[in-house]
Formats: sequence, C-alpha cells, structure tokens
Amino acid sequence: MVVRGLHRRDERLSSNPLMVLVVAFCAAGSLVAKLLPIPTFLVTLYYSAASPMVFVVAGVITAPSNKFATAISLTIINAIFAAVIATLAVIRQSGTVPIWWFVVCMLIGIVATIYLCVEFKHEEED
Repeated sequence: MVVRGLHRRDERLSSNPLMVLVVAFCAAGSLVAKLLPIPTFLVTLYYSAASPMVFVVAGVITAPSNKFATAISLTIINAIFAAVIATLAVIRQSGTVPIWWFVVCMLIGIVATIYLCVEFKHEEED
C-alpha cells in the first residue's frame, strides 16, 4: 500500500513539466557552462534564477498537498535572505562584483520564484 501511494505521487510529480524542466536545467547548467564558451555573467544570471527556483520546487516536491502555500513561504524566505545578503554587501562594499549587478541577480531570483508561485496557484485552481 505504501508503494502504491508513492507510485501515484511520483506520477503526479513527473507529469508536471515545469518541475521537471527546472530541476533538469539546474542540473545541466554546470555541464553546459563547462562544455561551451559561455561568458561568466550569463552563467551567473542563469544560476541567479535557477537556484531559487530549485529551492522552491524542492519544497513543493516535499509538500505536494500545499503547493502554493509552500511555494509562497519559500519565496518569502528566499527574498528575506537575499535582502539580508544585499544589505551586508552594501554595508561592506569589499567585493569584486558591482553592487548593481548583485542587486539585478537577486531581483531575477525573486522574480523567478514569484513566477513559480503564480504557476502553482494556477495549477491548484485547475
């Protein structure tokens, strides 16, 4: 009976192409960055969106009955940590990366997770 429940849950998770794509793109990102001559700033932009998205998707996979609530909670946690790190970066100003680039990457990650929240909300409504 436990196996049957897990099997149904696995089918439901693997049928969501958004979750599969986010996890696959994040896993393949490092391989692509090593094999192709991609500029560092593009790889940084990619990971600034993909990493928070995988954080949210992993939480949703862990608690599939409350997808939207889990996604919104993890998005808020991600935004709080990003804001704290950005504040510390502005205060210290000792890094090699310009502050504006750091803020752009942070905002891309927050917008990406908000997009996931919207998608999970639409999925719950259907």
